[in-house]
Amino acid sequence: MATHTTEGERYLHVLAVPFPAQGHLTPLMRFCKLLLKHYQNRGSLRVTFLDFYPPNDSADHSFSFKFHHDRLLQRVRFPFPNFSQQLPSLQTFFDSLLCIESGLHQLIQFFNCHGLPVTCLVTDFMTTFPTQDVADKLGISRIALFTLSASRLLLINYASQNDTFSIEQVMDAINSTERRDEVFCDSVPGLPRLLNKDLPQFKHITDDTRTVWEFANRSWKACNSRAHAVVLNTFEELEPSACGLLSDDCDVPVYDVGLWIESLSGDTSTSMREEDERCIGWLDQQPTSSVLYISFGSTTMLSKGQFEALLHGVIDSKQRFLWVLRPGLIDDIDYCSASKEIISRSENRGFVVDWAPQLRVLSHSSVGGFLSHCGWNSTIESIANGVPILCWPYFADQHMNARFIVDEWRMGLQFKHTGEGGYLVESYEIETAIRSLMEGKEGSILRKNAHALKQKSSQCFESSGSSLLKLDALIKDMETSIQCGTVSSSSCKS
Repeated sequence: MATHTTEGERYLHVLAVPFPAQGHLTPLMRFCKLLLKHYQNRGSLRVTFLDFYPPNDSADHSFSFKFHHDRLLQRVRFPFPNFSQQLPSLQTFFDSLLCIESGLHQLIQFFNCHGLPVTCLVTDFMTTFPTQDVADKLGISRIALFTLSASRLLLINYASQNDTFSIEQVMDAINSTERRDEVFCDSVPGLPRLLNKDLPQFKHITDDTRTVWEFANRSWKACNSRAHAVVLNTFEELEPSACGLLSDDCDVPVYDVGLWIESLSGDTSTSMREEDERCIGWLDQQPTSSVLYISFGSTTMLSKGQFEALLHGVIDSKQRFLWVLRPGLIDDIDYCSASKEIISRSENRGFVVDWAPQLRVLSHSSVGGFLSHCGWNSTIESIANGVPILCWPYFADQHMNARFIVDEWRMGLQFKHTGEGGYLVESYEIETAIRSLMEGKEGSILRKNAHALKQKSSQCFESSGSSLLKLDALIKDMETSIQCGTVSSSSCKS
Protein backbone atom coordinates (compact mmCIF):
# COMPACT_ATOMS: atom_id res chain seq x y z
CA MET A 1 0.00 0.00 0.00
CA ALA A 2 0.90 3.62 -0.32
CA THR A 3 -0.12 6.68 1.60
CA HIS A 4 -1.03 10.20 0.69
CA THR A 5 -0.72 13.17 2.97
CA THR A 6 -3.27 15.94 2.79
CA GLU A 7 -2.76 18.75 5.28
CA GLY A 8 -0.79 16.40 7.50
CA GLU A 9 -3.39 13.62 7.49
CA ARG A 10 -2.51 10.11 6.41
CA TYR A 11 -5.27 8.07 4.79
CA LEU A 12 -5.90 4.80 2.96
CA HIS A 13 -7.89 4.64 -0.27
CA VAL A 14 -9.39 1.24 -1.13
CA LEU A 15 -10.73 0.60 -4.63
CA ALA A 16 -13.30 -2.22 -4.46
CA VAL A 17 -13.86 -4.23 -7.64
CA PRO A 18 -16.74 -6.76 -7.54
CA PHE A 19 -17.57 -9.72 -9.71
CA PRO A 20 -20.75 -8.46 -11.41
CA ALA A 21 -23.28 -10.96 -10.06
CA GLN A 22 -25.78 -10.47 -7.22
CA GLY A 23 -24.25 -13.04 -4.89
CA HIS A 24 -20.83 -11.38 -5.16
CA LEU A 25 -21.80 -7.71 -4.95
CA THR A 26 -23.33 -7.95 -1.48
CA PRO A 27 -20.39 -9.49 0.45
CA LEU A 28 -17.90 -7.05 -1.07
CA MET A 29 -19.97 -4.03 -0.04
CA ARG A 30 -20.49 -5.53 3.42
CA PHE A 31 -16.76 -6.05 3.82
CA CYS A 32 -16.13 -2.45 2.77
CA LYS A 33 -18.61 -1.25 5.40
CA LEU A 34 -16.90 -3.45 7.98
CA LEU A 35 -13.51 -1.92 7.14
CA LEU A 36 -14.89 1.61 7.38
CA LYS A 37 -16.56 0.90 10.72
CA HIS A 38 -13.51 -0.78 12.21
CA TYR A 39 -11.00 1.76 10.92
CA GLN A 40 -12.80 4.92 12.01
CA ASN A 41 -10.77 5.29 15.22
CA ARG A 42 -7.46 4.37 13.59
CA GLY A 43 -7.19 6.97 10.86
CA SER A 44 -8.80 8.04 7.62
CA LEU A 45 -10.05 5.35 5.24
CA ARG A 46 -11.82 6.03 1.94
CA VAL A 47 -13.54 3.36 -0.16
CA THR A 48 -14.39 3.68 -3.86
CA PHE A 49 -16.77 0.96 -5.04
CA LEU A 50 -17.11 0.12 -8.76
CA ASP A 51 -20.64 -0.23 -10.12
CA PHE A 52 -20.58 -1.99 -13.48
CA TYR A 53 -23.14 -0.91 -16.07
CA PRO A 54 -23.85 -2.00 -19.67
CA PRO A 55 -22.93 0.83 -22.09
CA ASN A 56 -25.74 1.97 -24.39
CA ASP A 57 -23.54 2.28 -27.46
CA SER A 58 -19.94 2.06 -28.63
CA ALA A 59 -19.26 5.63 -27.47
CA ASP A 60 -20.63 5.07 -23.96
CA HIS A 61 -17.53 3.59 -22.34
CA SER A 62 -16.46 6.07 -19.66
CA PHE A 63 -16.53 5.88 -15.89
CA SER A 64 -18.49 8.59 -14.13
CA PHE A 65 -18.90 9.96 -10.61
CA LYS A 66 -18.80 13.20 -8.65
CA PHE A 67 -16.11 14.00 -6.12
CA HIS A 68 -17.32 14.08 -2.52
CA HIS A 69 -14.27 14.79 -0.40
CA ASP A 70 -16.33 14.42 2.77
CA ARG A 71 -17.80 11.04 1.80
CA LEU A 72 -15.91 7.97 3.02
CA LEU A 73 -17.65 5.59 0.60
CA GLN A 74 -18.00 6.67 -3.01
CA ARG A 75 -19.35 4.74 -6.00
CA VAL A 76 -18.14 4.94 -9.58
CA ARG A 77 -20.17 3.85 -12.62
CA PHE A 78 -17.83 1.72 -14.69
CA PRO A 79 -18.67 0.32 -18.16
CA PHE A 80 -18.80 -3.45 -18.63
CA PRO A 81 -20.27 -4.66 -21.95
CA ASN A 82 -21.52 -8.08 -20.84
CA PHE A 83 -23.07 -7.03 -17.54
CA SER A 84 -26.53 -8.56 -17.01
CA GLN A 85 -28.66 -10.14 -14.31
CA GLN A 86 -28.74 -13.48 -16.16
CA LEU A 87 -25.24 -14.83 -16.63
CA PRO A 88 -24.39 -15.95 -20.19
CA SER A 89 -21.85 -18.68 -20.91
CA LEU A 90 -19.32 -18.27 -18.11
CA GLN A 91 -16.35 -18.77 -20.44
CA THR A 92 -17.47 -15.74 -22.45
CA PHE A 93 -18.10 -13.84 -19.24
CA PHE A 94 -14.64 -14.60 -17.81
CA ASP A 95 -13.00 -13.61 -21.09
CA SER A 96 -14.90 -10.33 -21.17
CA LEU A 97 -13.66 -9.44 -17.68
CA LEU A 98 -10.23 -8.84 -19.20
CA CYS A 99 -11.59 -5.77 -20.97
CA ILE A 100 -11.81 -3.80 -17.73
CA GLU A 101 -8.01 -3.74 -17.24
CA SER A 102 -7.39 -0.63 -19.35
CA GLY A 103 -10.26 1.33 -17.81
CA LEU A 104 -9.25 0.28 -14.31
CA HIS A 105 -5.71 1.47 -14.94
CA GLN A 106 -7.07 4.82 -16.20
CA LEU A 107 -9.36 5.22 -13.21
CA ILE A 108 -6.51 4.67 -10.74
CA GLN A 109 -4.37 7.21 -12.60
CA PHE A 110 -7.30 9.64 -12.53
CA PHE A 111 -7.47 9.41 -8.74
CA ASN A 112 -3.69 9.77 -8.51
CA CYS A 113 -3.80 12.96 -10.59
CA HIS A 114 -6.52 14.47 -8.41
CA GLY A 115 -4.79 13.98 -5.07
CA LEU A 116 -6.62 10.82 -4.01
CA PRO A 117 -4.22 8.01 -4.93
CA VAL A 118 -5.54 4.46 -4.65
CA THR A 119 -3.52 2.62 -2.01
CA CYS A 120 -5.10 -0.84 -2.19
CA LEU A 121 -7.34 -2.96 -4.40
CA VAL A 122 -9.94 -5.15 -2.70
CA THR A 123 -11.34 -7.35 -5.45
CA ASP A 124 -13.49 -10.42 -5.82
CA PHE A 125 -11.59 -13.70 -6.22
CA MET A 126 -13.35 -14.18 -9.56
CA THR A 127 -11.83 -10.93 -10.86
CA THR A 128 -8.25 -11.99 -10.12
CA PHE A 129 -7.61 -11.56 -13.83
CA PRO A 130 -7.18 -8.67 -14.61
CA THR A 131 -7.13 -6.88 -11.22
CA GLN A 132 -3.98 -8.62 -10.01
CA ASP A 133 -2.20 -7.56 -13.21
CA VAL A 134 -3.17 -3.92 -12.61
CA ALA A 135 -2.05 -4.10 -8.99
CA ASP A 136 1.31 -5.59 -10.00
CA LYS A 137 1.92 -3.00 -12.72
CA LEU A 138 1.16 -0.08 -10.40
CA GLY A 139 2.82 -1.49 -7.29
CA ILE A 140 -0.45 -1.57 -5.33
CA SER A 141 -1.37 -4.27 -2.84
CA ARG A 142 -4.36 -6.43 -3.75
CA ILE A 143 -6.58 -8.22 -1.25
CA ALA A 144 -8.67 -11.00 -2.78
CA LEU A 145 -12.16 -11.47 -1.37
CA PHE A 146 -13.33 -15.10 -1.54
CA THR A 147 -17.12 -14.89 -1.19
CA LEU A 148 -17.75 -18.60 -0.61
CA SER A 149 -16.91 -20.93 2.27
CA ALA A 150 -13.44 -21.80 3.54
CA SER A 151 -14.20 -25.42 2.68
CA ARG A 152 -14.85 -24.48 -0.94
CA LEU A 153 -11.51 -22.68 -1.13
CA LEU A 154 -9.79 -25.67 0.45
CA LEU A 155 -11.33 -27.88 -2.24
CA ILE A 156 -9.96 -25.53 -4.92
CA ASN A 157 -6.57 -25.60 -3.21
CA TYR A 158 -6.45 -29.41 -3.32
CA ALA A 159 -7.51 -29.48 -6.99
CA SER A 160 -4.84 -26.93 -7.91
CA GLN A 161 -2.12 -29.07 -6.27
CA ASN A 162 -3.25 -32.07 -8.34
CA ASP A 163 -1.96 -34.62 -5.83
CA THR A 164 -4.97 -35.24 -3.57
CA PHE A 165 -7.31 -35.40 -6.58
CA SER A 166 -7.36 -33.97 -10.09
CA ILE A 167 -9.88 -31.98 -12.09
CA GLU A 168 -10.34 -35.07 -14.28
CA GLN A 169 -11.46 -37.03 -11.22
CA VAL A 170 -13.84 -34.21 -10.31
CA MET A 171 -15.31 -34.16 -13.84
CA ASP A 172 -15.75 -37.93 -13.82
CA ALA A 173 -17.53 -37.83 -10.47
CA ILE A 174 -19.86 -35.00 -11.46
CA ASN A 175 -20.76 -36.48 -14.86
CA SER A 176 -21.45 -39.98 -13.54
CA THR A 177 -25.12 -39.51 -12.74
CA GLU A 178 -25.55 -43.19 -11.82
CA ARG A 179 -22.88 -42.77 -9.11
CA ARG A 180 -24.24 -39.60 -7.50
CA ASP A 181 -24.41 -41.16 -4.04
CA GLU A 182 -20.92 -42.65 -4.12
CA VAL A 183 -18.19 -41.21 -1.90
CA PHE A 184 -15.81 -38.87 -3.71
CA CYS A 185 -13.39 -38.26 -0.85
CA ASP A 186 -13.61 -39.89 2.54
CA SER A 187 -10.53 -38.69 4.42
CA VAL A 188 -9.28 -35.43 2.91
CA PRO A 189 -7.87 -33.19 5.67
CA GLY A 190 -10.16 -30.34 6.63
CA LEU A 191 -13.22 -31.62 4.76
CA PRO A 192 -16.07 -33.95 5.70
CA ARG A 193 -16.84 -37.01 3.65
CA LEU A 194 -18.05 -35.70 0.30
CA LEU A 195 -20.28 -37.58 -2.12
CA ASN A 196 -20.11 -37.12 -5.88
CA LYS A 197 -23.37 -35.15 -5.76
CA ASP A 198 -21.86 -32.67 -3.27
CA LEU A 199 -19.19 -31.47 -5.69
CA PRO A 200 -19.67 -27.99 -7.15
CA GLN A 201 -21.10 -28.23 -10.67
CA PHE A 202 -22.04 -25.39 -12.97
CA LYS A 203 -24.85 -26.70 -15.17
CA HIS A 204 -27.10 -23.73 -15.76
CA ILE A 205 -27.92 -22.29 -19.18
CA THR A 206 -24.89 -24.20 -20.45
CA ASP A 207 -22.63 -26.72 -18.72
CA ASP A 208 -19.68 -24.61 -17.58
CA THR A 209 -18.40 -27.04 -14.94
CA ARG A 210 -14.94 -27.65 -16.39
CA THR A 211 -14.60 -23.97 -17.34
CA VAL A 212 -15.25 -22.79 -13.77
CA TRP A 213 -13.04 -25.42 -12.10
CA GLU A 214 -10.11 -24.56 -14.38
CA PHE A 215 -10.71 -20.82 -14.01
CA ALA A 216 -10.86 -21.13 -10.22
CA ASN A 217 -7.61 -23.12 -10.20
CA ARG A 218 -5.79 -20.48 -12.25
CA SER A 219 -7.22 -17.70 -10.11
CA TRP A 220 -6.19 -19.42 -6.89
CA LYS A 221 -2.63 -20.02 -8.09
CA ALA A 222 -2.34 -16.32 -8.93
CA CYS A 223 -3.80 -15.28 -5.56
CA ASN A 224 -1.63 -17.71 -3.62
CA SER A 225 1.55 -16.39 -5.23
CA ARG A 226 0.82 -12.72 -5.96
CA ALA A 227 -2.00 -11.34 -3.77
CA HIS A 228 -1.21 -9.49 -0.57
CA ALA A 229 -3.90 -11.42 1.37
CA VAL A 230 -7.08 -13.45 0.96
CA VAL A 231 -10.17 -12.66 3.02
CA LEU A 232 -12.98 -15.14 3.76
CA ASN A 233 -16.57 -14.50 4.81
CA THR A 234 -16.60 -17.20 7.49
CA PHE A 235 -15.37 -17.57 11.04
CA GLU A 236 -13.08 -19.99 12.81
CA GLU A 237 -15.73 -21.72 14.95
CA LEU A 238 -17.93 -22.42 11.91
CA GLU A 239 -15.24 -24.14 9.78
CA PRO A 240 -12.34 -24.80 12.17
CA SER A 241 -10.54 -27.47 10.15
CA ALA A 242 -10.73 -25.71 6.78
CA CYS A 243 -9.79 -22.31 8.24
CA GLY A 244 -6.86 -23.81 10.12
CA LEU A 245 -5.46 -25.65 7.11
CA LEU A 246 -5.77 -22.64 4.81
CA SER A 247 -4.01 -20.46 7.37
CA ASP A 248 -1.18 -22.97 7.83
CA ASP A 249 -0.64 -24.30 4.32
CA CYS A 250 -1.10 -21.36 1.94
CA ASP A 251 1.67 -19.06 0.76
CA VAL A 252 -0.65 -16.04 0.97
CA PRO A 253 -2.03 -14.88 4.36
CA VAL A 254 -5.66 -16.02 4.74
CA TYR A 255 -7.97 -14.12 7.10
CA ASP A 256 -11.35 -15.58 8.08
CA VAL A 257 -13.05 -12.43 9.36
CA GLY A 258 -16.79 -13.13 8.88
CA LEU A 259 -19.68 -13.21 9.18
CA TRP A 260 -20.66 -10.02 7.35
CA ILE A 261 -24.34 -9.23 7.70
CA GLU A 262 -24.25 -5.43 7.59
CA SER A 263 -27.50 -3.96 6.33
CA LEU A 264 -27.21 -2.39 2.87
CA SER A 265 -29.55 0.37 1.80
CA GLY A 266 -29.45 3.80 0.24
CA ASP A 267 -25.90 4.69 -0.81
CA THR A 268 -24.67 1.17 -0.02
CA SER A 269 -27.45 -0.87 -1.64
CA THR A 270 -26.25 -3.60 -4.00
CA SER A 271 -29.58 -5.16 -4.91
CA MET A 272 -29.98 -5.60 -8.64
CA ARG A 273 -33.75 -5.86 -8.19
CA GLU A 274 -36.26 -3.66 -6.43
CA GLU A 275 -37.02 -5.02 -2.96
CA ASP A 276 -40.70 -5.20 -2.02
CA GLU A 277 -40.94 -3.75 1.49
CA ARG A 278 -44.62 -4.67 1.82
CA CYS A 279 -43.68 -8.14 2.97
CA ILE A 280 -42.26 -6.73 6.22
CA GLY A 281 -45.65 -5.29 7.12
CA TRP A 282 -47.22 -8.68 6.40
CA LEU A 283 -44.62 -10.44 8.58
CA ASP A 284 -45.42 -8.03 11.41
CA GLN A 285 -48.92 -9.52 11.54
CA GLN A 286 -47.82 -13.18 11.79
CA PRO A 287 -47.16 -15.24 14.96
CA THR A 288 -43.60 -15.84 16.16
CA SER A 289 -41.61 -18.44 14.16
CA SER A 290 -44.67 -19.31 12.07
CA VAL A 291 -43.57 -18.28 8.55
CA LEU A 292 -41.56 -20.31 6.05
CA TYR A 293 -39.48 -17.99 3.88
CA ILE A 294 -39.04 -19.36 0.33
CA SER A 295 -36.34 -17.96 -1.94
CA PHE A 296 -34.09 -19.55 -4.55
CA GLY A 297 -31.69 -16.64 -4.98
CA SER A 298 -30.89 -14.75 -8.16
CA THR A 299 -29.89 -17.57 -10.53
CA THR A 300 -31.86 -20.79 -9.87
CA MET A 301 -34.23 -21.99 -12.57
CA LEU A 302 -37.09 -24.47 -12.02
CA SER A 303 -39.08 -26.42 -14.58
CA LYS A 304 -42.80 -25.83 -14.74
CA GLY A 305 -43.39 -29.37 -13.48
CA GLN A 306 -41.13 -28.81 -10.49
CA PHE A 307 -42.88 -25.53 -9.73
CA GLU A 308 -46.27 -27.28 -9.72
CA ALA A 309 -44.96 -29.95 -7.33
CA LEU A 310 -43.47 -27.27 -5.09
CA LEU A 311 -46.70 -25.28 -5.09
CA HIS A 312 -48.75 -28.35 -4.12
CA GLY A 313 -46.33 -29.23 -1.33
CA VAL A 314 -46.29 -25.70 0.11
CA ILE A 315 -50.09 -25.32 -0.01
CA ASP A 316 -50.76 -28.80 1.40
CA SER A 317 -48.40 -28.19 4.32
CA LYS A 318 -50.92 -25.62 5.66
CA GLN A 319 -48.09 -23.37 6.85
CA ARG A 320 -47.72 -19.63 6.55
CA PHE A 321 -45.16 -18.63 3.93
CA LEU A 322 -43.44 -15.70 2.25
CA TRP A 323 -42.47 -16.67 -1.32
CA VAL A 324 -40.01 -14.80 -3.53
CA LEU A 325 -41.30 -15.54 -7.05
CA ARG A 326 -38.47 -13.95 -9.02
CA PRO A 327 -39.00 -13.36 -12.76
CA GLY A 328 -36.87 -15.94 -14.56
CA LEU A 329 -37.25 -18.55 -11.83
CA ILE A 330 -39.68 -20.74 -13.79
CA ASP A 331 -39.85 -21.46 -17.50
CA ASP A 332 -42.87 -20.29 -19.47
CA ILE A 333 -45.31 -19.00 -16.85
CA ASP A 334 -47.25 -15.79 -16.35
CA TYR A 335 -45.83 -14.46 -13.08
CA CYS A 336 -48.77 -12.19 -12.33
CA SER A 337 -51.23 -15.07 -12.71
CA ALA A 338 -48.97 -17.45 -10.77
CA SER A 339 -48.70 -15.01 -7.85
CA LYS A 340 -52.46 -14.56 -7.71
CA GLU A 341 -52.97 -18.34 -7.84
CA ILE A 342 -50.52 -18.93 -4.98
CA ILE A 343 -52.17 -16.32 -2.76
CA SER A 344 -55.67 -17.57 -3.59
CA ARG A 345 -54.84 -21.21 -2.85
CA SER A 346 -53.02 -20.32 0.36
CA GLU A 347 -56.25 -19.12 1.99
CA ASN A 348 -54.48 -15.97 3.22
CA ARG A 349 -51.58 -17.91 4.72
CA GLY A 350 -49.15 -16.77 2.02
CA PHE A 351 -47.55 -13.62 0.62
CA VAL A 352 -45.72 -13.37 -2.72
CA VAL A 353 -43.12 -10.81 -3.85
CA ASP A 354 -40.76 -10.47 -6.82
CA TRP A 355 -37.80 -9.78 -4.53
CA ALA A 356 -37.46 -9.34 -0.77
CA PRO A 357 -35.16 -7.48 1.64
CA GLN A 358 -33.77 -10.83 2.72
CA LEU A 359 -31.71 -9.79 5.73
CA ARG A 360 -34.73 -8.02 7.25
CA VAL A 361 -36.88 -11.05 6.51
CA LEU A 362 -34.53 -13.57 8.12
CA SER A 363 -34.08 -11.39 11.19
CA HIS A 364 -37.86 -11.04 11.64
CA SER A 365 -39.32 -12.80 14.67
CA SER A 366 -42.16 -14.36 12.67
CA VAL A 367 -39.81 -16.33 10.37
CA GLY A 368 -39.26 -19.90 11.55
CA GLY A 369 -37.66 -21.57 8.52
CA PHE A 370 -36.02 -20.93 5.16
CA LEU A 371 -36.52 -23.02 2.02
CA SER A 372 -33.30 -22.04 0.29
CA HIS A 373 -31.01 -22.76 -2.65
CA CYS A 374 -28.16 -22.69 -0.08
CA GLY A 375 -26.05 -19.97 -1.65
CA TRP A 376 -23.32 -18.87 0.76
CA ASN A 377 -24.87 -15.45 1.44
CA SER A 378 -28.23 -17.02 2.25
CA THR A 379 -26.53 -19.68 4.37
CA ILE A 380 -24.61 -17.26 6.56
CA GLU A 381 -27.59 -14.92 6.88
CA SER A 382 -29.60 -17.87 8.17
CA ILE A 383 -26.81 -18.79 10.60
CA ALA A 384 -26.51 -15.20 11.85
CA ASN A 385 -30.25 -15.14 12.56
CA GLY A 386 -30.68 -18.70 13.87
CA VAL A 387 -33.07 -19.79 11.10
CA PRO A 388 -33.06 -23.51 10.12
CA ILE A 389 -32.95 -24.38 6.42
CA LEU A 390 -34.76 -26.69 4.01
CA CYS A 391 -32.02 -27.27 1.45
CA TRP A 392 -32.79 -27.07 -2.27
CA PRO A 393 -29.32 -26.66 -3.85
CA TYR A 394 -29.22 -25.83 -7.54
CA PHE A 395 -25.60 -25.50 -8.68
CA ALA A 396 -22.13 -24.11 -7.84
CA ASP A 397 -21.12 -24.51 -4.17
CA GLN A 398 -24.74 -24.92 -3.04
CA HIS A 399 -24.64 -28.74 -2.85
CA MET A 400 -21.53 -28.59 -0.68
CA ASN A 401 -23.12 -25.95 1.54
CA ALA A 402 -26.18 -28.17 1.94
CA ARG A 403 -23.97 -31.04 3.09
CA PHE A 404 -22.57 -28.82 5.87
CA ILE A 405 -26.01 -27.48 6.81
CA VAL A 406 -27.48 -30.95 7.18
CA ASP A 407 -24.62 -33.17 8.40
CA GLU A 408 -22.01 -30.88 9.98
CA TRP A 409 -24.02 -28.07 11.58
CA ARG A 410 -27.28 -30.07 11.84
CA MET A 411 -29.47 -27.04 11.26
CA GLY A 412 -31.33 -28.20 8.15
CA LEU A 413 -33.04 -30.89 6.11
CA GLN A 414 -32.28 -32.04 2.58
CA PHE A 415 -34.82 -33.15 -0.01
CA LYS A 416 -34.30 -36.34 -1.96
CA HIS A 417 -34.22 -35.74 -5.71
CA THR A 418 -36.07 -38.75 -7.08
CA GLY A 419 -37.49 -37.69 -10.42
CA GLU A 420 -36.17 -37.39 -13.97
CA GLY A 421 -32.54 -36.32 -14.00
CA GLY A 422 -32.46 -36.61 -10.21
CA TYR A 423 -33.82 -33.09 -9.73
CA LEU A 424 -37.60 -33.46 -9.31
CA VAL A 425 -38.78 -33.34 -5.71
CA GLU A 426 -42.27 -34.78 -5.26
CA SER A 427 -45.01 -32.68 -3.66
CA TYR A 428 -45.65 -35.12 -0.79
CA GLU A 429 -41.97 -34.96 0.23
CA ILE A 430 -42.06 -31.16 0.14
CA GLU A 431 -45.19 -31.12 2.31
CA THR A 432 -43.68 -33.59 4.81
CA ALA A 433 -40.38 -31.73 5.09
CA ILE A 434 -42.07 -28.37 5.61
CA ARG A 435 -44.29 -29.76 8.35
CA SER A 436 -41.31 -31.43 10.00
CA LEU A 437 -39.33 -28.20 10.04
CA MET A 438 -42.12 -25.86 11.08
CA GLU A 439 -44.03 -27.92 13.63
CA GLY A 440 -42.25 -31.23 14.28
CA LYS A 441 -39.77 -32.40 16.92
CA GLU A 442 -36.99 -32.56 14.35
CA GLY A 443 -37.61 -28.92 13.50
CA SER A 444 -37.29 -27.96 17.16
CA ILE A 445 -33.89 -29.67 17.36
CA LEU A 446 -32.71 -27.98 14.18
CA ARG A 447 -33.91 -24.62 15.49
CA LYS A 448 -31.92 -25.11 18.71
CA ASN A 449 -28.80 -25.98 16.71
CA ALA A 450 -29.32 -22.95 14.49
CA HIS A 451 -29.70 -20.75 17.56
CA ALA A 452 -26.44 -22.12 19.00
CA LEU A 453 -24.63 -21.21 15.77
CA LYS A 454 -26.23 -17.77 15.91
CA GLN A 455 -24.74 -17.27 19.35
CA LYS A 456 -21.28 -18.29 18.13
CA SER A 457 -21.51 -15.98 15.13
CA SER A 458 -22.55 -13.05 17.31
CA GLN A 459 -19.53 -13.59 19.57
CA CYS A 460 -16.90 -13.61 16.83
CA PHE A 461 -16.79 -9.78 16.71
CA GLU A 462 -16.96 -9.28 20.46
CA SER A 463 -13.86 -8.51 22.50
CA SER A 464 -11.32 -11.30 21.88
CA GLY A 465 -13.63 -12.87 19.28
CA SER A 466 -11.86 -14.78 16.52
CA SER A 467 -13.04 -12.55 13.64
CA LEU A 468 -12.25 -9.34 15.50
CA LEU A 469 -8.74 -10.50 16.31
CA LYS A 470 -8.10 -11.53 12.72
CA LEU A 471 -9.57 -8.30 11.35
CA ASP A 472 -7.17 -6.41 13.63
CA ALA A 473 -4.33 -8.54 12.26
CA LEU A 474 -5.42 -7.86 8.68
CA ILE A 475 -5.54 -4.11 9.21
CA LYS A 476 -2.15 -4.11 10.94
CA ASP A 477 -0.83 -6.06 7.95
CA MET A 478 -2.31 -3.42 5.65
CA GLU A 479 -0.77 -0.60 7.69
CA THR A 480 2.65 -2.27 7.82
CA SER A 481 2.65 -2.70 4.07
CA ILE A 482 2.23 1.06 3.68
CA GLN A 483 5.97 1.39 4.16
CA CYS A 484 6.51 -0.62 0.96
CA GLY A 485 3.98 1.23 -1.21
CA THR A 486 5.08 2.87 -4.43
CA VAL A 487 1.93 4.57 -5.66
CA SER A 488 1.81 8.34 -5.47
CA SER A 489 0.60 11.25 -7.49
CA SER A 490 3.84 11.05 -9.43
CA SER A 491 2.26 8.19 -11.41
CA CYS A 492 -0.09 10.74 -12.98
CA LYS A 493 0.21 10.98 -16.75
CA SER A 494 -1.02 13.96 -18.63
